[in-house]
Amino acid sequence: MKGSHDENSPVWTQRDVERAKRQASDRLFSTIPLQNPAQHFMLFVIERGSRGDVPLSQGDIAKRLQLSPATVTASLRPLEKLGLIERKPDEKDLRINRVTITEEGRRMANRCRELMDELEEATFRGFSEEELRQLTGYFRRMCSNLDALSQNKEGGQ
Repeated sequence: MKGSHDENSPVWTQRDVERAKRQASDRLFSTIPLQNPAQHFMLFVIERGSRGDVPLSQGDIAKRLQLSPATVTASLRPLEKLGLIERKPDEKDLRINRVTITEEGRRMANRCRELMDELEEATFRGFSEEELRQLTGYFRRMCSNLDALSQNKEGGQ
């Protein structure tokens, strides 16, 4: 696409949206101790996984969030220090850590959902249902295009 260096191009506009969203998100989330958005999603994944008989392992969390195990380990530490999660060795395999959410963690996850809902409401205020469907389609197409580029680059090396 030509003109992506033009300040009126979709690329520049996307950067402006990302900047504005980051600033709004930083303001909203400054009221809670979780500043890293990855930790919000990690808490949601752990909460969902904690509903079953066997809590998620750190490896399960890494797979679901498409993060490295080292990143998950580092991200879990602050959650554990805040009393939002608990890590315990698996009863059958001590090499595996199982992660469960605490009641305080559930409260924090609910607060994060409220803040994310507020951010989403503000982001899409004034959009019709049809515009939102179209926008979602555009985002999915962009992801597909970028995935294809990524796969082509990785396969060609």
